[in-house]
Amino acid sequence: MTARPLKVNFAINVLGAIIPLVVSLVTVPIYVRTIGNARYGIRAVQRSLLKTIASTASRRPSAANRSRGIVSDWLQRRTL
Repeated sequence: MTARPLKVNFAINVLGAIIPLVVSLVTVPIYVRTIGNARYGIRAVQRSLLKTIASTASRRPSAANRSRGIVSDWLQRRTL
């Protein structure tokens, strides 16, 4: 396995952040023009709610783990 220089890794990381930004700046206005402002607003609310629900659900232990007592320490710390 060869080690890449730091400058190459830095450039890859910067491009990995810039390319999605450029793609969004090009495609979002086209998307809004196609579906309209109201529908785009509804989609934005839907996405934010889904992200909130997903992040909240991922922080809770599953019912199977709770019944087996695997996360009892976690539950005790949460109730204090």
